Amino acid sequence: DLVAACANAGFQGELGGGGLPTPELTEAKIEELASKQEPGVGININMLYLNARMWAFQFPLVCEMRRRGVPIESITIGAGVPSPDKAEEIVSGLMAVGIRYMALKPGTLTMMQQVLELARLNRDFTFMLQWTGGRGGGHHSGEDFHLPLLAMYPEIRKHPNVILIVGSGFGDADGSWPYLSGTWSLEFGRPKMPVDAILMGSRCMVAAEAATSRSVKEMIVKCSGVDDKDWEKTYQEGAGGIISLKSEL
Repeated sequence: DLVAACANAGFQGELGGGGLPTPELTEAKIEELASKQEPGVGININMLYLNARMWAFQFPLVCEMRRRGVPIESITIGAGVPSPDKAEEIVSGLMAVGIRYMALKPGTLTMMQQVLELARLNRDFTFMLQWTGGRGGGHHSGEDFHLPLLAMYPEIRKHPNVILIVGSGFGDADGSWPYLSGTWSLEFGRPKMPVDAILMGSRCMVAAEAATSRSVKEMIVKCSGVDDKDWEKTYQEGAGGIISLKSEL
């Protein structure tokens, strides 16, 4: 319901494939999502690249469903950046069935460079670079949010086939607009550096359409959060109601 609500409102929502361990369940959930979305609204599937077993059936299934007419327009690869050879194979498969975009979630500056290399090698395909850093919970990274972005921004903008998406604790318009307008970088002594879109995670977990339990929603809302300078404290102790743990991934 949440993904469909986001998409029908004109935004892009990701259907998480990590919790869909069988082909039958994956296909059923994609079909269910398609039935809840308005005609002409595209679907995005998030798949775990590091889970070889699930990737082996989910990627071909997604391509096959798109070939059948299911409106899948993009995929997101979570947990890992493919090698150039593997990426070429993936891009070729997507383009063959009319899937137009692929999002990647680099966790370090080096991985951001790897994404840009894939964009250079596949100039006819559009990549979405989703950078989150660690400030907003660090789902894909434990790095500082701003410094890698400041370092890589000029290089990112040299690639017209890269859409820059950032997420790091955004929850309202006041916190998001400086990144969309580009004014966030002025305090670092740089020119305006606008991004193309922002990524929301925890904020969406408390939405009415989210399947999150009421008790968890209330817990999230009660968290006070922390200033930018204090986010790393979540690794050593609770800070603003938040504790960061190392993922088993």
